Amino acid sequence: MDIIEIYRKLKTNGSWVNPKELKQTRKSVYGLTQVEFAELLGISSWTYISWESGRYVPSSPSQALLHVATFHKDVFLKNRHQFLQKIGEL
Repeated sequence: MDIIEIYRKLKTNGSWVNPKELKQTRKSVYGLTQVEFAELLGISSWTYISWESGRYVPSSPSQALLHVATFHKDVFLKNRHQFLQKIGEL
């Protein structure tokens, strides 16, 4: 599965990760604090906290990254650096 393919699919059907899912994933799947999870995602803690609280909605490329991190943990962790680079290129 390719991050661009995920992005296109998600953009088409709008299956974005919501704040409740973010918090649940961070805690139960990764067992990390907000700051630690933000570091894993390669974003600022302020940005992540704003997403998790529902204050701001992540951009489409960020949503693709969150979808992979949420629903495909092994793929995300194995290919984390590649995913982060591709997100930066979009």
